[in-house]
Amino acid sequence: MAQPPSTPPPGSPAGPPPPYPYYPPYPYYPPPKRDNLPLILVIVVIAIVIIPIVVAAALYVMVSGLLIGPGTQPVIAFGPVDESAGNATISIGYSSALVNPFSLLFLLQANYSYPQASGLPPPDGSVLVETYGQTFRVYWLDEDRALVGTGDTFRVAGDGSPLPRATIFTFTLQSPSRANLAAVERST
Repeated sequence: MAQPPSTPPPGSPAGPPPPYPYYPPYPYYPPPKRDNLPLILVIVVIAIVIIPIVVAAALYVMVSGLLIGPGTQPVIAFGPVDESAGNATISIGYSSALVNPFSLLFLLQANYSYPQASGLPPPDGSVLVETYGQTFRVYWLDEDRALVGTGDTFRVAGDGSPLPRATIFTFTLQSPSRANLAAVERST
């Protein structure tokens, strides 16, 4: 007789299935995924809007002192008047900017007369001015690149003679709009 096979045939169970490990139920549900859209929008707004505004404001503050726009007058202050050898020397003690001499006029008044405004003389040159019935020579002694600025001086002299005595002189720099930029008064 035939003997029964020692191994079970394929497809037949060899016995009860092995027990699977027991897992307790999950105590809570996982949190929902975070939505980063509001955070991304805030970062984009900062990067696109606020940063360029801050950079532009900082740049404006840095260069605003260098700009003189149209209609803006420079600030010019005369220093003390030096009188020697019958001439008056007027120095520019402060100028907020270098100014094109063609954009300035000067007045030389003697005893509060009303002379015509004249253009500045050429750099290191002079012009003759008549006021109060007398002729005067006005020199511009330029310190820098043919522009009017701090350190430049104006010398007022009689034409071949010293300034007359007992006379009140007023030297005024004006803009083309006739606004006074600087004035100094001196009596001899």
